[in-house]
Amino acid sequence: MELIPMFRAEVEAASDPLFMATRLAIAGNVIDMGSNSSLTEADVRQTLNQALTDPFSGEQERFRQAITQAQSI
Repeated sequence: MELIPMFRAEVEAASDPLFMATRLAIAGNVIDMGSNSSLTEADVRQTLNQALTDPFSGEQERFRQAITQAQSI
Protein backbone atom coordinates (compact mmCIF):
# COMPACT_ATOMS: atom_id res chain seq x y z
CA MET A 1 0.00 0.00 0.00
CA GLU A 2 1.36 3.41 -0.89
CA LEU A 3 0.51 4.85 2.54
CA ILE A 4 2.98 2.64 4.42
CA PRO A 5 6.04 4.88 3.84
CA MET A 6 4.05 7.87 5.08
CA PHE A 7 2.99 6.02 8.25
CA ARG A 8 6.53 4.79 8.85
CA ALA A 9 7.77 8.39 8.61
CA GLU A 10 5.05 9.57 11.02
CA VAL A 11 6.07 6.95 13.58
CA GLU A 12 9.75 7.82 13.24
CA ALA A 13 9.06 11.57 13.54
CA ALA A 14 6.64 11.31 16.46
CA SER A 15 7.64 12.56 19.89
CA ASP A 16 6.41 9.18 21.17
CA PRO A 17 6.90 6.59 18.40
CA LEU A 18 5.35 3.77 20.43
CA PHE A 19 2.20 5.77 21.05
CA MET A 20 1.94 6.73 17.37
CA ALA A 21 2.50 3.13 16.25
CA THR A 22 -0.15 1.97 18.72
CA ARG A 23 -2.68 4.45 17.35
CA LEU A 24 -1.95 3.36 13.78
CA ALA A 25 -2.29 -0.30 14.81
CA ILE A 26 -5.68 0.45 16.33
CA ALA A 27 -6.75 2.13 13.09
CA GLY A 28 -5.51 -0.89 11.14
CA ASN A 29 -7.59 -3.23 13.28
CA VAL A 30 -10.70 -1.10 12.77
CA ILE A 31 -10.08 -1.03 9.02
CA ASP A 32 -9.58 -4.81 8.97
CA MET A 33 -12.92 -5.28 10.72
CA GLY A 34 -14.63 -3.25 7.98
CA SER A 35 -12.82 -4.87 5.08
CA ASN A 36 -15.71 -7.25 4.35
CA SER A 37 -18.02 -4.34 3.57
CA SER A 38 -17.76 -1.71 0.88
CA LEU A 39 -14.91 0.18 2.53
CA THR A 40 -13.87 3.30 0.62
CA GLU A 41 -10.63 5.26 0.72
CA ALA A 42 -12.57 8.03 2.49
CA ASP A 43 -13.58 5.52 5.19
CA VAL A 44 -9.95 4.49 5.64
CA ARG A 45 -8.79 8.09 5.91
CA GLN A 46 -11.57 8.94 8.38
CA THR A 47 -10.65 5.94 10.53
CA LEU A 48 -6.98 6.95 10.51
CA ASN A 49 -7.82 10.54 11.40
CA GLN A 50 -10.04 9.38 14.24
CA ALA A 51 -7.38 7.03 15.61
CA LEU A 52 -4.81 9.83 15.58
CA THR A 53 -7.02 12.50 17.17
CA ASP A 54 -9.52 10.82 19.50
CA PRO A 55 -8.59 10.71 23.18
CA PHE A 56 -6.64 7.60 24.08
CA SER A 57 -8.26 5.39 26.68
CA GLY A 58 -6.16 3.14 28.84
CA GLU A 59 -3.10 3.05 31.01
CA GLN A 60 -0.32 4.11 28.67
CA GLU A 61 2.50 3.74 31.18
CA ARG A 62 1.36 0.28 32.23
CA PHE A 63 1.14 -0.70 28.55
CA ARG A 64 4.67 0.62 27.95
CA GLN A 65 6.01 -1.34 30.93
CA ALA A 66 4.32 -4.54 29.76
CA ILE A 67 5.97 -4.15 26.36
CA THR A 68 9.43 -3.66 27.83
CA GLN A 69 8.99 -6.77 29.98
CA ALA A 70 7.49 -8.96 27.24
CA GLN A 71 9.61 -11.74 25.79
CA SER A 72 7.63 -11.60 22.55
CA ILE A 73 4.80 -9.60 21.06
